[in-house]
Amino acid sequence: MQTILNYLKWFFYYVTGSKPIKVYYWKQVVNFGDLITRDLLRNYGFTPVWFNEKRADLISTGSLIEHLSPAYDGTILGTGAIDSNTKIQFLNAKIIGLRGKYTKRNLGIVDTIVLGDPGLLADRLIQKDRSFKKFELGIIPHYSDANNAAIQKLKLKYGSAISIINVRQQPITVLKEMDACKHIISSSLHGLICADSLGIPNRWIKLSELLGNDFKFNDYYSVFDITPEFKVLTGSESIEELILMTESIAEEKVTKIKIDLETQFLNLKL
Repeated sequence: MQTILNYLKWFFYYVTGSKPIKVYYWKQVVNFGDLITRDLLRNYGFTPVWFNEKRADLISTGSLIEHLSPAYDGTILGTGAIDSNTKIQFLNAKIIGLRGKYTKRNLGIVDTIVLGDPGLLADRLIQKDRSFKKFELGIIPHYSDANNAAIQKLKLKYGSAISIINVRQQPITVLKEMDACKHIISSSLHGLICADSLGIPNRWIKLSELLGNDFKFNDYYSVFDITPEFKVLTGSESIEELILMTESIAEEKVTKIKIDLETQFLNLKL
């Protein structure tokens, strides 16, 4: 029944000239990083309509390669694998972008394609509404790390002096909260990616072992030729120590990838 409703919705947008796109993204848990695909498509003039991975015409932000069968025949723009052992050869998909060099290698692709996570375009979503910096430090735990003891310890110790950002919100809300911070530390990959997009110095912190271990982090940073180093948070750190952990990727490197990704979105033809 839901599929029929989605097709009716898509058809309505089609006949009204609203440029609908059948798109798949992970939505089992509300997570701002997974919803960025939807908001980016809207930003570039499309109307996203969610379909499952078998029926979608576009797969973009997130670690979604393992969700697809080798027979997938839609467009892939910026997604990545979750695991270093993933080896899939897509026979019919139109691959115009992937998250990083590791995913590209795992898929056996030798042609030159755009590499970079579409989350790097997150700044486009709030560019007309940038925030005043209210916090020296923002901490973004992955949703599975929300109740981590180190996070709770820092929250108790520093209170309103730091911003603990909940990723289980809409992208615009999270991005505005991030933009109010001078520095970011995050166990969420899209917390780091969006910090790079917004030009906020940041650092990957590890609070637990996520699915796929470090693969998706290494994949993302590979486009900058960076081998990322995480910090293990204990909760005993001072704000000054946490700030000193952070650093920025060279602006020109980020800008180049943004331009490449934006070109792909502007020229999407499905």
